[in-house]
Amino acid sequence: MGLEVSTALAIIERALPAEMAENALQLLDERELAKLTAYVEEIEDLTMRATEAPITSKVEAATLAELMARGARAEKDLELMRKARVAPLRAEVASIDALFKRILAPLSDLDARAKRHEDVCLARQQDIVAA
Repeated sequence: MGLEVSTALAIIERALPAEMAENALQLLDERELAKLTAYVEEIEDLTMRATEAPITSKVEAATLAELMARGARAEKDLELMRKARVAPLRAEVASIDALFKRILAPLSDLDARAKRHEDVCLARQQDIVAA
């Protein structure tokens, strides 16, 4: 790996609690981990530079605008990375849900029929008692 695991962990722990950082090491592949660590550093740099001094000139305003654009690119890229990881998992969950719902459907139908039968029997008992 281009980036040592201990280095990546130390960088990620600056942005996440230790347990979440450990999860990142387990969940992300080498490329994703490198990207995440780079963005942690990028976001730290942007935040520090954007908040270090009040804006008093057009140059400083332009610098802040550039920092904000870099932040927006980082946010977009990280969101795309997250969606790429989550989309297949959501599709798998939907497939599993559909499979089990289909298998369980006859039981749901049976429960509904039993409930209707129970309601009919109860109504008949009430008619008998009322008569």
